Amino acid sequence: MMATLGTLMPFTMVSILLFMYFGLTQETKYSYGMRPRRALLYCLATELLLFGAFSTGFVYFSGQELFSVLATSMPFLITSVILFIYLGLTEKNRRKMDESWQKQWIQYYSDPKSMMVRGNISGAIWIFGIAAFFLIGFTIGWKFSWIVFIVATGCEVLVEGFFMTKRH
Repeated sequence: MMATLGTLMPFTMVSILLFMYFGLTQETKYSYGMRPRRALLYCLATELLLFGAFSTGFVYFSGQELFSVLATSMPFLITSVILFIYLGLTEKNRRKMDESWQKQWIQYYSDPKSMMVRGNISGAIWIFGIAAFFLIGFTIGWKFSWIVFIVATGCEVLVEGFFMTKRH
């Protein structure tokens, strides 16, 4: 198993890096290509995650304790997650807009009163959802409390659908 992981690691990491880089920098009919430096940062975050997974696999299959396995994965996992969060929060919209899409976009965001009501409903859904999560977790059990977030997400979609049909 170790020999297989050791053989696959460089080929997998390099090929994923190349496919990701060229996929992210490619301009398509619907979106602009990503700047090369930003695409390299995405590739670096992915490579850190993959290297962490492979090195954790090496440690696990060599028969080490669970602490050693987790200690091997954490630096790579934490660094990769932080980098992905940074890149996700600073990402700009790269979609190309044609005229019909621009008109739809302007109509969607042009009514501030409607958007304020939508935001208030959304905030209330999530406040009640988090409160229900803790209430169910402490009273019934934590294994069922996560279902609240699925219900809250479904409510968000229903509210969005209601506001979309209201605008047309």
